[in-house]
Amino acid sequence: MIDYSRRAGTAVLAFANPPVNSLGLAIRRELVEGLDRAIADSQVGAIVLIGQSDTFSAGADIREFGSAEAIRAPNLRHLISAVESSNKPVIAAVAGTCLGGGLELALGCHYRARTA
Repeated sequence: MIDYSRRAGTAVLAFANPPVNSLGLAIRRELVEGLDRAIADSQVGAIVLIGQSDTFSAGADIREFGSAEAIRAPNLRHLISAVESSNKPVIAAVAGTCLGGGLELALGCHYRARTA
């Protein structure tokens, strides 16, 4: 669900959880793992988070409402804390929908850029 790539010293974490790139447990885990990978890579100077299919994220995965997965680690607070504490700048490339927890994630990034 996460496509990790490195382009000229920038790690790009493109995440997909159709239809609105909701931040379910699997996506949260993979984003934290991708952040850790990028932070540990000496060739990476910056990290970009981008939602695939022209949508950043509409937030919580409603399929997890009322279940343990909704709050299981890494929860949204942990993910945002990992972004905020990164020693490398994290940029949210925001296109399309950016609501709820997706907006919180974007605001936790060091920079935000609107993309077409």
